[in-house]
Amino acid sequence: MANRIKATTGEEEQRSSWADLPFGPLCLIKSHLIGADLTRLSFVCKSWSLSPPPIPPFFSPAATLQFFKFPLLAFLDDDSSSVCKFFSPVFSATHGMIIPELENSKIRFSKDGWLLVTQVNFAIFFLNPFTKEKIDLPSPRLGEFEYNQFSFSFSSRPTSPDCTVVMISVTSANTVSSCHIRRGQTAWITHLHFSNCEEFFPCFSNPLFHKGKLFCLSAQEEKLRIFDPWDDRLPYYNIYFPPYFTRNWKCYLIDCNEDLLAVFEDFRGEWMHVYSLEKSERRSDWNIEESLGERMLFVSRTASVSATIRGIVSSSQLQNKVYLPRFKGEDGLFYSLSTRQLHSFGHGYMGEDFRGTKEHLNCAWIQTNFCQYSTEELNWCTHLDILV
Repeated sequence: MANRIKATTGEEEQRSSWADLPFGPLCLIKSHLIGADLTRLSFVCKSWSLSPPPIPPFFSPAATLQFFKFPLLAFLDDDSSSVCKFFSPVFSATHGMIIPELENSKIRFSKDGWLLVTQVNFAIFFLNPFTKEKIDLPSPRLGEFEYNQFSFSFSSRPTSPDCTVVMISVTSANTVSSCHIRRGQTAWITHLHFSNCEEFFPCFSNPLFHKGKLFCLSAQEEKLRIFDPWDDRLPYYNIYFPPYFTRNWKCYLIDCNEDLLAVFEDFRGEWMHVYSLEKSERRSDWNIEESLGERMLFVSRTASVSATIRGIVSSSQLQNKVYLPRFKGEDGLFYSLSTRQLHSFGHGYMGEDFRGTKEHLNCAWIQTNFCQYSTEELNWCTHLDILV
């Protein structure tokens, strides 16, 4: 009996020693783990699984550098809320930040650490959520149209002298309307792009500036159309799909290290395919990518970005994956091109489709940007040619 009591006591002491690990050392351990390793750590005991995320809150000097190497999903749970949440799929951590400027707002696009945001009163502005800096744009005269009828994009960070913002909408079966404004301009310019031979309906995701042109995928046909916002011509490239493709897909465009990628996702989440555009002087072809190598893709209808994980610890756990604005509980989901299935890092979820998951719509992937700018740079109507 004594031996049994002693053994039980020793077992309890061992469990207690793991659970009572001081907060400081536990956070230090977590700061060096990502992905599946971080998940396994949370399974050691209940207190470890309930411990804080592996990094301090935003803007802390002690924040882990690795955290800021990867894009974050910025999202609003409620359109009327001023609490913007930032989710890191790599660390399975979410942080909230009160940003009054985002109350009653819609996130429309993201690039270089800036969000393009609209509000119900036709206000439109850029916002850097990390520094709280804001750049107001002139309000476009949309008449009977609403912002929800448009797709959005901008070419470069809004403090750049060549930054251009574009909105695109279908006005009829063969007419596409585009509104654009350049840095320094005080009013939007509208163009009507006519196509006499065939219809064109942009897909649900935003267009993308790539090497000076605006690329837009069709929602109905297997084609990529290249817009010149300042011209009424509509050249396009055809995309040919394998026979098993159906119309039940979403599509995203990504500028990836000077390459243009197209990601196609089944509405049910059963498959995902990645294509790269190969251009030559005579023709342009789409090649299917069986592997992303060291690349990571982050897709959403508002903005999609890429990241390379060369030189990052545990990189094999992160690469060759497409990260989604979709959650299983509190865990973000990604699609692995290796397993051809959905996964999460938080609780090790694995599934074959989107059943039981939730997608965030008022969101965008954003790359961190802590640069601060002068008053002149934050004034859209200021010409910056002599300031740069």
